[in-house]
Amino acid sequence: MLKISRKEFISLLIFLSTPVIWTILVMIPVIFSELKLTPRVFSIKLDNVFLMRHAEVDTTGPVFIISKLLYNSLTIVKGEFLSFLAYFSPRFFFHAGDGTRFSPNIVEPISTMLFPFWVYGLALSVKNKKRAILIGYLLSGLIAFMFGKREFSFLWIMLPFQVYFIYIAIAALSSNKLVRIYLGFAIIYNLFLLGRLFSMS
Repeated sequence: MLKISRKEFISLLIFLSTPVIWTILVMIPVIFSELKLTPRVFSIKLDNVFLMRHAEVDTTGPVFIISKLLYNSLTIVKGEFLSFLAYFSPRFFFHAGDGTRFSPNIVEPISTMLFPFWVYGLALSVKNKKRAILIGYLLSGLIAFMFGKREFSFLWIMLPFQVYFIYIAIAALSSNKLVRIYLGFAIIYNLFLLGRLFSMS
C-alpha cells in the first residue's frame, strides 16, 4: 500500500483546495482559446519594447527633441523592466486575482495564509542555490511578460513555482505542531475560498 508522509498529505490537501488551480483545470479550453491570440500579443509587446516612440513632427523642432527625451530607448527599457518585475509580485497570487473569470477580485488565487510559507520557500531556494528552480521561475515570468497580460490564462506557467515554494516550506516546518495547526486552518480557509469561487459560477 502506498504510504505518504504527513508533509505530503498536508501539501496535497492544500493543492487540492487552492482556488486558482481548480479554475485553471476547469477552464483549460478557454485558456487554449486565449493562447491562440499570443502571436498578436507577442508582436505588440515587441513593438512596445523595441520601437522608438516620438512625435511625428519636424525632426529639427523643439517638440521632437522633447519627445525623444521623454520617450528614449532607456526610458522604454526601464519602464518595461519595472513591468516585468510586477509579474513576480506575490500580491497578485495571494491578495487579489486578475479580476477575470479565472480569478475574481473577491477570491484569493492562493490563500493569504500560505504567503509566509511562500516567502520561506523562496528564501530556502535561494539559500540552497536551487539554480534550476530559480532560473525556471525567472523564465516563466519572462514568458508571461512577453504575452503582455497579467491574467491567469497566461500566468499559469508561473503557478507550479509558487506551489513548489510553499511545498518546500511545509516540508521544512511540518514537524512543528503549531505549524501543523496553522496549516489546518489554512486548508479550511482555502476550502472557504473554493466554495465562494464556485458559488459565483
